[in-house]
Formats: sequence, structure tokens, C-alpha cells
Amino acid sequence: MDTPEPVRSDLPGDSTFGPVPTYSWGPSGHWRGLSAKCPTISREFPGLPGLVGEGTADDDYFDIRGGLSAACSWERNNDEKPSLQALVSIFRNGDAGPPEETAYKSFDRARERAQEGTRRAPDYNLPLEELPGLGEEAYLTLNLAGMGIGVKVLSENAVVTTTLLLKDDVTYDLERRREVLRAQQSNIIAATRDVLDDLR
Repeated sequence: MDTPEPVRSDLPGDSTFGPVPTYSWGPSGHWRGLSAKCPTISREFPGLPGLVGEGTADDDYFDIRGGLSAACSWERNNDEKPSLQALVSIFRNGDAGPPEETAYKSFDRARERAQEGTRRAPDYNLPLEELPGLGEEAYLTLNLAGMGIGVKVLSENAVVTTTLLLKDDVTYDLERRREVLRAQQSNIIAATRDVLDDLR
């Protein structure tokens, strides 16, 4: 996505979650939905055959007045790994408050849960890594036990989560698990950019 020129927009603080930071909103205004029911992965990534094209909507996909929760997945067949999952949550005007503030709170809560997971199991959940250049805020997670690598992005009034699940091998030690997941870091970031490009 193109980086817009900064536009100041100060949101009110929240006593539970602390002050809401100043963001730069995109020229398109607030996100209303996706260009198709599920985002499209535009190209096949190295080492991930078959994870391409428009995603398949999962059972917990819903689109209502207050928001969109697009749960989509890409699989080769029969839940075979590797598999890619995306959850696009778009917050619209509703009783919960300004959409951007609601999205920020959701993103912030998810970050806190991920940090808590790292504290509880530091050998299997590596510390979060900030990813500048994706939306307003983004971070990457590595889950060694589940052989999963994920990216979460805050973009205006949307929160986008992508997760890549890899085949597990009981012979992998922690270092090997880290190496296999790290090798997919550029792929999960590229897939996340594809999902973000479908926001409308």
C-alpha cells in the first residue's frame, strides 16, 4: 500500500488502554470492506506451493452493520500444511465508539496477549518484533511449539492478522524450529501486504 501524506488526527485517550497515539489516515478514508469476499494472494511464494489466489471464507466469517470479520484461509488440500490464514477485522461506526479507536484497542489487547504468551512460555513464544512500514503499527510473532509465524497490522480502522502454519517434525529441536520459521519471514510479510492491498 502506498504511504499517505501525514494528516494529524488526535483521538481521545482511554483510562483502560492509555492514550491513543496520533495516526496518519490514508487518503481513501476509513476502510469499509474488501475488494472481494476474501483477499487474493497474487503470487505463489517460494516453498509454499498452492497457497495462491482468492482465499476461502471460513465458517466464522461475518459482515454486519457494525463491522466485518473476514476469516479466510489458503490450503493445498484437506487441511494439509503449510497453510495460510487471514483474519481481517474492519470496525465501522457503531455503539463501541469511533472505529479507529476501537481498532486500536483491539490491536493493543492482542499485543498484550501475545506478550503474555511470551512471558509464560519464553522457549516456545519468541518476543514480538516490530515491523515498521506496515500500516500504523505491526508486529511479528514466532510460535515454535505450533510451528506458526504470524503478523498483526493496525491500519486505520482495520486490524489484519495473517498466520502461516508449517508442517511439524517431532525431530526438530528449538533451534531447528526457529530456523524453519525464520526462513518464512519474508513470505508472511509479503502475504500480509497482499491482504492489505485488498482493503477498500
